[in-house]
Amino acid sequence: MVTTFALDEVAQQYLDDVDFQKTRQNLVQRRDDSIPTFQTITARFVRGESNLNTFCNQLQNVLTSGEDWGANGFGFMMELNKLKKYHDEQGTIAETELRTVLTNLNASNMGQRIERFYLFLLGERDRLRHEGKSHGMTVSARNSAFIISLFTYWLDPTGKPIVYYDSLRKGLYILIKANLLPVPSHLEMGPNTVDVRSDADHIACMELVAYMSRQIPQVKIHTYWTLR
Repeated sequence: MVTTFALDEVAQQYLDDVDFQKTRQNLVQRRDDSIPTFQTITARFVRGESNLNTFCNQLQNVLTSGEDWGANGFGFMMELNKLKKYHDEQGTIAETELRTVLTNLNASNMGQRIERFYLFLLGERDRLRHEGKSHGMTVSARNSAFIISLFTYWLDPTGKPIVYYDSLRKGLYILIKANLLPVPSHLEMGPNTVDVRSDADHIACMELVAYMSRQIPQVKIHTYWTLR
């Protein structure tokens, strides 16, 4: 049974952390300011005005010179660099698929695009293994949720999509295991995090976030309250 009182306590600890909240408010402005740049870069790629290599280089330049969105590392930028370097070593398979996934991407179809990209990456893992490439050269399918959700936030910020940072997925897992959130009937649970591989997983996570926002509306102090 969900214990709302305990959930309130957890939320209050979050709100009482003055230093953390101050840092978050500064982060909000920096991120908001950077969104138009990401939109422009991504739009050029979607229209075919830049290839995957140029797209990745432009993204990395922005992420390393300003607000990095927690993306200038293993789960996002390093994965995209593997996509261009190893997946498209002899063609444009990954470039074509990523362009298709990003075309008209928004908060309403994000779960479907996560699932599509996840399945694509599973197929790519098998293809690259057959070609003799090592595990470290392939983009991990489990990172589909983070990659696609971050692009969604840049392209459709008014839709307020979830961004699947590890911190969010681990946080949901902890709250579920502590019986502070209802257990979704359709959600993959890993050893220490919720797994988002499909549209059904995404819908389940949205339901959990919606539940929290109803039970403890005071935590919605800014649009980035669910983000890392």
